[in-house]
Amino acid sequence: MPDLANDPERFTLRHADATREGHAQLTEEFGLVTEQATRLPMRKDSPSTALLISLIAAAPVIIWFEAHRRRCL
Repeated sequence: MPDLANDPERFTLRHADATREGHAQLTEEFGLVTEQATRLPMRKDSPSTALLISLIAAAPVIIWFEAHRRRCL
């Protein structure tokens, strides 16, 4: 009869508990990643967002150009 107490491949309750905890942690992390992924902008939103950022970045240049043009006239 094999000695089950000294068998290194024996699956104990500690192993089962550790596996259960690991699964719970993975499930929780997957939920967090899924939640963050839903917050990412979609492709359809990207062009309008890029246009808005470009306009905001160009606004000081346009204002400076107009002020300089009016001063020189």
